[in-house]
Amino acid sequence: MPKISKAQELNLSNFRQENNLLQKELADFLGVSRGYISMVESGKSHLSKENIKKILSNKSWNSETLTGNNKLSTVNLSKIRASLKVIEFEIQNIYDIIDSSN
Repeated sequence: MPKISKAQELNLSNFRQENNLLQKELADFLGVSRGYISMVESGKSHLSKENIKKILSNKSWNSETLTGNNKLSTVNLSKIRASLKVIEFEIQNIYDIIDSSN
């Protein structure tokens, strides 16, 4: 079972969204309040080891987001960087056009 650091617990919101779970649904599964889930997601509290194990034991959920093993985030980051380079290029073109018209 992968270890989850306190910093990775902040991925709980992404995990829920990826698995189409409401805070209340996850709270009910763990036997905790919805407010507790909200506090974990906002960094005001932390998941207990027992609750982490419960989440990871549910094989119908994709836990890669929670454990930080989500390769999609790396792919998305690469796409964002590429998009930013295109935007930067386009902005430079606009500046060049403005400079040439003066």
